[in-house]
Amino acid sequence: MIKKMTEILSKSKVVLEESGYIPGSIFPEDKDIREALAQTVENTAFFGDILLKLPDITHSILKKEKAWSLLMKWSLGWSNSTGIYDKKTTELMNLVAQEFNLTEKDPNFVNPYKKEIEKITAKEIKTKSPEKKVKKKTTKGPRLSGSRHTEL
Repeated sequence: MIKKMTEILSKSKVVLEESGYIPGSIFPEDKDIREALAQTVENTAFFGDILLKLPDITHSILKKEKAWSLLMKWSLGWSNSTGIYDKKTTELMNLVAQEFNLTEKDPNFVNPYKKEIEKITAKEIKTKSPEKKVKKKTTKGPRLSGSRHTEL
C-alpha cells in the first residue's frame, strides 16, 4: 500500500514542481495540477492515518526505503503548507509530524498504537498489581452430613 502511495506521490510531485505551483497560493486552474494537488493532499492524509495506527510496521518499512521516507516527509510539509486541510485534519497532521519526528513532540504526545508503549504499560501493571488473595484449602475426604439427619 505504501509502495503505491509513493508512486502516486512521486508522479504528483513532478507535476507540481514542473508547474511552479506554490502551496497556499491561488487554487490552480489547470486540471492536471489540480489532480496532482488533490492526490498529494489525499495520499498524505491517508499515509498519516496509517502511520498513526500502525506506527511500528510503517517505521520499519520506511527505515528500509529511505527514498520513500524522504518523499513522505516532503508531502507532509508540502500538504500542510497548502492550507487545504480542515481543523481536524490539521490536528491529525500535527500528530503525524510529531510521530515522524519532524516537529518537537508535545510532552503529552503518546501514540497508543505503539508496541513500545504496550510493553511499558504491561510492566507498570505488573509492578502495581494488588496483593494476591490467599485461598482457603479445603480438606478432601468423607465428611459428616449436616444436622438434618439427627432424628431417629
